Amino acid sequence: MKILIVDDEHDILEFLSYNIKKEGFDVVTADNGKRGYYLAKKHIPNLIILDVMMPQMDGFEVCKKIREKDELKKSKIIFLSAKSDEETIEKAYKLGAIDFVNKPIKPKLLISRIESVLYENTDEKFKVGNIELNHELKSIYVDDIKYSLKNDEFILLKILILKPGQVFSVDYLINKTLLGLSNTNELYSLVQRIREKIGRNYIKTIKGIGYKFEI
Repeated sequence: MKILIVDDEHDILEFLSYNIKKEGFDVVTADNGKRGYYLAKKHIPNLIILDVMMPQMDGFEVCKKIREKDELKKSKIIFLSAKSDEETIEKAYKLGAIDFVNKPIKPKLLISRIESVLYENTDEKFKVGNIELNHELKSIYVDDIKYSLKNDEFILLKILILKPGQVFSVDYLINKTLLGLSNTNELYSLVQRIREKIGRNYIKTIKGIGYKFEI
């Protein structure tokens, strides 16, 4: 999943980029609104994090322009700002933001908000390489071949596919997700069921740690 961060304060930009990359996301940065808008059109990010007050083009103007582009209409937007008055927040939501986070920023809180936005249940399709995950149909397409999924299979694949290459620990998958698993045997059985459907080349076992998704 690609995230674009737009903020004119370089220390904040580096701080956010570092912490978000640690969570396995692909990050692109811009230090002004005009550059941010250009990169949004170039990369079509899944999520855009916008500061409000910026030179050349403020966050509100960037958001407005993004919402006018058909190819960017599915890009979600989170605003960051030291301004937390009702008028500023209301304007952000009216322009199409999905969340508003106040500065100073707490990394864990922001990551939680980012994951909430990206993991929310929508009918969107998530595509990575030759893999497409369809929430509405609860199915996965591998090289355009459709495989129907049970709910737990879909949830696990969505977690893994949203962050390809990131290793998820067994403890995390059992205790901190909506999979409803009780032990490692249940997780192993779930992984095996998915592998039997889509092949064994995508979900990799990281011995002693957990699993990751590779294209």
